Parts: sequence; C-alpha cells; structure tokens
Amino acid sequence: MTILSNRIPEAALMARSYLPSKVSEIVALWTKDLYKVNQKVAESLADPEEYPDMFEEWQIALEVEGKAAETRSHFNLVETFKNNFEEPLENEELDHKDVEQNGEEYVDGSRGDSK
Repeated sequence: MTILSNRIPEAALMARSYLPSKVSEIVALWTKDLYKVNQKVAESLADPEEYPDMFEEWQIALEVEGKAAETRSHFNLVETFKNNFEEPLENEELDHKDVEQNGEEYVDGSRGDSK
C-alpha cells in the first residue's frame, strides 16, 4: 500500500520491522526513486543483503519472519474477527453500565442515544 502511494521510505521502514525479506527489494525502489532527486543521497542507502555488517541481528530478523510466516498460514484473521464479532457480549450487565457512563441509553441490549 505504501509503495503504491509512492511512500517508499515508509515502506522500507515498515518492511524492516514486519517483512525483512522484502527490504532489499524496497531499498532498490527507493534508491531508483531518490536518484531523480539527489544521486549522492541515493548512493548512501544501504541494502542489508549487500552490507549485513551494518545491520545488527539481520539474520535473526529474517529467521523470526520465517517462523512468523509458518504460524501466519494457520491463523485466519478474517474468520477470527467474524467469529468474535458475531458472539454476543458475555456480560450484558457490564455493557449496560458502560453505556450509561458514556451518556447513552441502553435499550433492549443495544446502545442508543440518550435524549
């Protein structure tokens, strides 16, 4: 998403944290884009695949991503959200108190505006 909206530096930082295996690809895009503006700055960007000594614990980040990918394939976020969203509140009394504290009116298990 950030790459499509031409926010390549942000994409590189996000990839560094959440998808390290894509950092080299994004750094290449960033370098190419930066060459249009400032060649010297573009050349100063370091790719962790080319300069691993500049990136502490880079291999650990890649290993962690690999382990996370294994579990990610077993966890369906959409299905989990749907299941949790459709379940009724466990304690309707607590919801009732929460609604009243927010200045809303509690009507038949739903929230309504207090007027």
